[in-house]
Amino acid sequence: MSVAILMAWPAANAVEVANTAGNLNAAGIDPNETTLTVTGTINAADFDYISSTLTKLTTLNLSGANITAYSGDPVLLNRASFEANTIPDYAFAGSKLENVTLPASATAIAEGAFSSSKLKNIVIPASVTSIGDAAFANCDQMLAISIPANVESLGKNLLRGCDALNTFDAAAFTGNRLPDGICADCPSLASVTLPPVMMAEIGDEAFAGCSALTEIQLPSLVEIIGDHAFEASGLTRIDFDDYGNLSTIGDWAFAKCDALTTAILPEGCNDIGEGAFFGSALESFTAATYNTKVSDYMLTGANKLSPEGVLPEGVTTIGRYAFAGWDQITDFTLPSTINYIDDNAFEGWTSLQNLYANSLSTVPALGENVWEGVDQPSATLVVKEELVNDFLAAEQWQLFHIDTTGVVAVTADGNNAANVKARFEGLTLVIEAQSDIATVGVFDTEGRKYALAQPAAAAYRLDTSEWSSPIYIIAVRLADGSEANFKLARR
Repeated sequence: MSVAILMAWPAANAVEVANTAGNLNAAGIDPNETTLTVTGTINAADFDYISSTLTKLTTLNLSGANITAYSGDPVLLNRASFEANTIPDYAFAGSKLENVTLPASATAIAEGAFSSSKLKNIVIPASVTSIGDAAFANCDQMLAISIPANVESLGKNLLRGCDALNTFDAAAFTGNRLPDGICADCPSLASVTLPPVMMAEIGDEAFAGCSALTEIQLPSLVEIIGDHAFEASGLTRIDFDDYGNLSTIGDWAFAKCDALTTAILPEGCNDIGEGAFFGSALESFTAATYNTKVSDYMLTGANKLSPEGVLPEGVTTIGRYAFAGWDQITDFTLPSTINYIDDNAFEGWTSLQNLYANSLSTVPALGENVWEGVDQPSATLVVKEELVNDFLAAEQWQLFHIDTTGVVAVTADGNNAANVKARFEGLTLVIEAQSDIATVGVFDTEGRKYALAQPAAAAYRLDTSEWSSPIYIIAVRLADGSEANFKLARR
């Protein structure tokens, strides 16, 4: 059984040579020949002759040939020995070959064998078990490739820079690791098929720069996604909720994915690398568990991201520039476990109005310029009453408007609205007025409705113990038509 990159090409009138290894140069082949079929035996000297003399070849059929070992005068790459059953290193690199059928007995395609060639179609026999580094790199006319079932070893950068490559099928590949850069910088790659279960690691830069790749199904037992693995790819959503073995996402793995709006990480994925989602278009980010540190640059520039769930309890350290550039966030809550925030972590939060630190028991240490570009005096920092003096004495923290009430902003339309009060008593929302309350609406900062009631009384109490948001918008309308709106933090 063999595997073809594309459909078989049309039959052509070919020069046919029955060869004895090392004698192809004596066959009298016209150097301008474009189509050649070789049977019998061939070795590295014959490959050298094809590469250096038959430079006009576009179609080469070796299906009836056997590759023998070579030892003698230096030939390809100035080497004097080559193994049997192997397409030699860089044998057809830079050639005009478009259509190739390999020997049925070939077991290996060596490093760079067809790199930078005009290859469009290749028939890889089932006997091949190894394909070397960059074997098809920069083949800018190749449209598709399928890896045979018996291949156990694939080289790094195998298809890097194949501009036209649309389809990569490695469903039958049995290796434990997808090599580094295997499909990097393939801007037309839209379809990738990987083994459904068995593969532990996606290598570094595996699909970096694959801007047409909008979705991918990873093997269900994958454990590691390497550094830069999908950087600048076209992925729109990653949902790893069912990937229980996934523990590591490498540095810059999904950086600069400007179409990536959703990322769902599984429980146990505790190692998220530097810049993992740098410059992405994330609007939703969910991590069931978390490393104790948010890595440097991890979510820099992800300014469309909702703050919900970004900083769960257990995080102790926020890295350098981790959330820099989030210029649309108005309200943010720090978990009780934070003890250090590194340089420029919240740089550029120009819309920040309320920072909730009221679950903290100590003042976190800070790096330099943590809130660079933030109008701190106009933003409210909500803290525990017993820590007010500590925050007022702490550099950078002291620049905020520091408050302890949890009532962060109150706006009203006048007309008795000042007679309405709202507060939390533990997990109970309490609203009081000097006249009957007609309606109460409770929403989170994303506009999701939590409650809508018509108390018809001057006081109203509401249990919020099953609600998840730390911040609520309360809209109150009195019976006389006056209104008041509150933004409250639940402590």
